[in-house]
Amino acid sequence: PQHRSDNSSKMWPPKQLHDMTFMELLCGEAGFWFCMNVLSMGVGYWLAPKLRLTDAKSNRHSDADLIGSIPMFPLICYFAIKHTYTHSDPAQVRWNETSPAAISFLWAYVMRQVVSFPAVFMGDLKFADKILMTVHHVASIICYGGGIATLRMHYWACFDGCCEVTTIFLNNLLLFRAMEYKGVFNTLNGIILWLSFIVFRLVLFPYWLYQFRMDLKTDPSETAARTTLFERTVYPATTIMLFLMSAMWFVSLTKGMLKALGIVKPKSKDKKES
Repeated sequence: PQHRSDNSSKMWPPKQLHDMTFMELLCGEAGFWFCMNVLSMGVGYWLAPKLRLTDAKSNRHSDADLIGSIPMFPLICYFAIKHTYTHSDPAQVRWNETSPAAISFLWAYVMRQVVSFPAVFMGDLKFADKILMTVHHVASIICYGGGIATLRMHYWACFDGCCEVTTIFLNNLLLFRAMEYKGVFNTLNGIILWLSFIVFRLVLFPYWLYQFRMDLKTDPSETAARTTLFERTVYPATTIMLFLMSAMWFVSLTKGMLKALGIVKPKSKDKKES
């Protein structure tokens, strides 16, 4: 496929994964984003002991992962939104073209999942949540890794990746909670998080599935004929999984927002925890 880009450097167009040498991976996007994620995680471990103002029970690995993710997700969202906006039409562009923004998004996200994976097991998540997040990380790495390997369907990867806008506000919420801050910015952030969840998850994923299906139906020569059965089934299946997970999280998120606004009074158990 043809790859559209305004970048005239020798690094463009990108090579398929199987055509790249180890040094090209190490010195290219993969190595850069791996180092960026390791650096941010290292800063997280350095700042984690200073995060909580009291002697409240905490987990250093979870705190480090939270701090390390804060600078990464705005960059990830920027690249995802940029490629989604510039490569949204027509179907041939959506399915068969890439861009520097898409390559940066894919490597940044995959390396974020790889570097943060140990924190899933060493953190303070419940066992069921650890299993859920493990499935999420593995599915993300497989699907986005497929896009890196084939250099196609990057629009769909980036469109899905736009959902991470909610992670920016979720990180703020968790940071405020760790710092025991309950002021106006915490309330405002909670409202924005709730609204962003509707737009970037509950609406985005169904529209992703609808557009994906319509492309297959109306333009098979540019879609089904140029992709594998794995891509046409596993990618939408992963999006369905993300939608179901998001719907489940949205219920808890709504309950928390209603309590924060005073619309619903917390139960006695919630008061003790707060």
